[in-house]
Amino acid sequence: MTTYASVGPWTRARKAFDRIASVSVGVAGVSAGIGIHSPALGSSRLDPSTLAEALVELSDEVRRDQPQGGLLITIDELQVAAAGDLALLAATLHRLNVQHPRSAVVFAGTGLPHTPAVLSTAGVTHPDRLFVLEELPVALSDVDATYAVVEPARRVGVSWHPDAAAAVVAASNGYPAHVQLFAQAAWQMAPGPTSIDARDVAAALPHARAELSRRTLGPRWDRMPDRQMEYLAALALAGGRTTSKTTGRSLGRTLPELSSLRDDLIREGDIYSPQRGYVALTMPIFNEFILDRYEQAREVSDTELLTLEQMRHNRDTSS
Repeated sequence: MTTYASVGPWTRARKAFDRIASVSVGVAGVSAGIGIHSPALGSSRLDPSTLAEALVELSDEVRRDQPQGGLLITIDELQVAAAGDLALLAATLHRLNVQHPRSAVVFAGTGLPHTPAVLSTAGVTHPDRLFVLEELPVALSDVDATYAVVEPARRVGVSWHPDAAAAVVAASNGYPAHVQLFAQAAWQMAPGPTSIDARDVAAALPHARAELSRRTLGPRWDRMPDRQMEYLAALALAGGRTTSKTTGRSLGRTLPELSSLRDDLIREGDIYSPQRGYVALTMPIFNEFILDRYEQAREVSDTELLTLEQMRHNRDTSS
């Protein structure tokens, strides 16, 4: 892929980034990445005004070559960024707004639903004023998920049988990353050349699920503390979404006793709060995985954990 490290604007503005590590930008559809962080500067703190000025300089250089262009900065998984980095980002964007209001620099970031809370914890005051916050659903509707499966294929002359697309949507629960994973697996499994049917999906799904378990769900489950596993098992028994009060009843514990567990699981990205008083699994497919593995994990745990049957009994008999 062509990088801006070898193109005019980046070369002309490079000295403005002498103290910035791992800069990655996309301009006019062209990606650029460069790491020029000197070890000697590792302990120095980058000034937000300096960074803002460097970004403005680069955007100005882009506009010299592309008058309608500019600089787009994108960051994924904001919720796992270091607090210091988030504070620097916020301060830099604030400087851009105040000191360079006409600069052609745009920022877009994504993160899990608790990202605003992470920003606040990092010391970003009033993130709702600094950012235009748009809450997106964790899972796509069936209509949108089906479109995401069918439309890209249609553009290259490949059709999905309706039953095949529906099977991918059902298996993924509309979770975007899993829609992509399962659709890709079916695409690769199908002999083609111009269609994908339900048999292709049925053949692909076991492999895709095994890969998901091996690469994502399994490693997270294996490093999870025992009490977190127990909490998620109680949530999974309720279908992956319920009130915090119901989860507490299932576990025979009060909400204050569970608050730190809940907060830790939110920070890890395993659960989120869709509305006040409710908790839900971030990845719907984790529900089945948890119920399949919890009892075995409980039996080898050093902690005395409730069985699934005990949780059901607590939930159904508590007032």
